[in-house]
Amino acid sequence: DYLEMVIQFGYITLFASAFPLASALALACNGAELYSDLFKVSYLCRRPRRPRVSGIGTWLGLLYVLVVASIFTNAVLIAFASDQLAPLLPQLFDARQRQGGQWP
Repeated sequence: DYLEMVIQFGYITLFASAFPLASALALACNGAELYSDLFKVSYLCRRPRRPRVSGIGTWLGLLYVLVVASIFTNAVLIAFASDQLAPLLPQLFDARQRQGGQWP
């Protein structure tokens, strides 16, 4: 179950600026999965026996790497999708301004 949740967390955080609705869709999907897992555990199979652990192990390091990577990916997506870099790097935006505000 950790792998599924970490993949979903990665998609949401890495591309939050590109698709802000992803978190709402993930919440809806998690709600549907909660009810299906509840039905499965309640009626179809026995409760699994799990040993107690003090943390989530290696997943914590992976989540940390995802958070740091998402900071950079969202910063790059926002910087290149808007005109905020135009004063700092005018050579990237000269062709766009010559075309009347449209990308060539």
